[in-house]
Amino acid sequence: MHVYELTTGMRVCTIVWPQLDNIGVADVTGLALASDGALLSVATEERCWLWQLANGELRQTLASGAQQVVIGPNGTTVAFITGATITVYRQQGATLHARQTLVGHAEEVAAAAFTPDAHALVSVAHDGIVRRWLID
Repeated sequence: MHVYELTTGMRVCTIVWPQLDNIGVADVTGLALASDGALLSVATEERCWLWQLANGELRQTLASGAQQVVIGPNGTTVAFITGATITVYRQQGATLHARQTLVGHAEEVAAAAFTPDAHALVSVAHDGIVRRWLID
């Protein structure tokens, strides 16, 4: 997978897609780019990956999958959404670690976004209920 700078058309990096049993680019369920363009997260039902875009280096693979991915504005907080559950990860050192599991929606989460300071996450489910979660 090649990543290009849209304004110049120049290739930024090449991302090597992990060769895993029966998981391919067509299986992608979520994709997010950090606001500073430094981090790309890709999710499938099986796994989630995070790449540094400066060099295309695979930073981390998470064994659990997700349907959606949201990266906080600081690039150090990532939320993976599966059904009605949101799991928030925070960077500690070079890796992300699960910090909070947000449970409370009765139906599948349709969308989510971090606040500009990354201290809260707002989510909306398919039933129209909006929730604001405080992030530790």
